[in-house]
Amino acid sequence: MSAAKMIAVLARCERAMQRNEALTVRIKASLIRCRTVKAFSGATFLEKNAGGFFDGEGRIKTHLWEAYSEYDADEVSQEEHLRDPDDGCRHCYSAWRLVRLRKKARQELGAARRLVRHYGKEAIKAEKAAP
Repeated sequence: MSAAKMIAVLARCERAMQRNEALTVRIKASLIRCRTVKAFSGATFLEKNAGGFFDGEGRIKTHLWEAYSEYDADEVSQEEHLRDPDDGCRHCYSAWRLVRLRKKARQELGAARRLVRHYGKEAIKAEKAAP
C-alpha cells in the first residue's frame, strides 16, 4: 500500500464526512422555515403542550414528519404529499430531497470507512510480518 493511495482514501473519507455534515445543516435550515415550526415558535407554553405539535418521541410534527409517518417507505407518495399545496410545504420538500442526498452521502461515507479499515488491517499485517 502506497502513501499516496492511503492519502487518497483518507481524503475520500473526509470529503464524505464533510458532505454529510453540510447536508445535515441544510436539512435543519430548511425545516426551520416550515410553517409548523414557525407556528410552534409563536405559540404559548400551554398551546405547545396541548396543540399536538409533538409526536410521542418529542419531535415537532412538520410536514416532513407527516410524510414519513403516513407513507413510510413509499417515496413517490411522500413526494406527492410534500408537493401538495394544501398539505405540503416547500421547505419540508426541500428537506426531504436533502435527506435523500444525505442517504447517498452516508453510503459513500460507509464505503470510505470500510476502505480505511481494510488498509488499517493490511498495515497491521505488514507490521507483524516485518522483522
